[in-house]
Amino acid sequence: MPPPTPEFGPEIDGYAPNQPYRACDPKARPGVAEFRDLVLATYRDTKNLGIVRACDVGGDSEHKEGRAWDWGVNVNGQEHIANDLLNWLLSTDRHGNEHALARRWGIMYIIWNRRIWEAYAARAGWTRYPGPSPHTDHVHFSFSWAGARKETTWWKQKPRDDMADVPQWQWDRVFNRVLRMSAGVEGENHNGEQFNHEQNQINDIIARLDRIQSRLE
Repeated sequence: MPPPTPEFGPEIDGYAPNQPYRACDPKARPGVAEFRDLVLATYRDTKNLGIVRACDVGGDSEHKEGRAWDWGVNVNGQEHIANDLLNWLLSTDRHGNEHALARRWGIMYIIWNRRIWEAYAARAGWTRYPGPSPHTDHVHFSFSWAGARKETTWWKQKPRDDMADVPQWQWDRVFNRVLRMSAGVEGENHNGEQFNHEQNQINDIIARLDRIQSRLE
């Protein structure tokens, strides 16, 4: 089961640009650390292989800027776990936004099992990764600076599951519908199309209330 997900509106970030490593400053960035914590809490049989890397170890890497993370999953026996998270990140949301959660997190690229997905070349999909490590024992995530600093819509956009954006006219229609039902006049003479529209509005408000209650439990 993938991580818990807020219900976002249609507004979304663009794809993360290509922002390669420039200068060593190995401090774990807050967006990367929060992503790591969420993934490890969801998939408890997986490992944390680290965010930061020392300046004198290896070549250029976003690890040295604290905006990359290696997630310990093995292609032998845990491929389904990796695929579950990757599908969560790269799926199209209900508003038609492709690769929605990868964009909301500010993920720049992902490397897994000899393949790479690059946000700045998203139309190409997964392509062959030519690097020396096959990445069969971990998934590598690199983040844009916006994602690393928690400046993307995963944090900035208020989830649309509260009651603040329910317009007054919708409340009025629902209230009038309830009054008609309680008075016993919601009978065979109602307009079917209007009835269905009002019922959808009631269902929407009930769903919002359920989401609020689940956050409070």
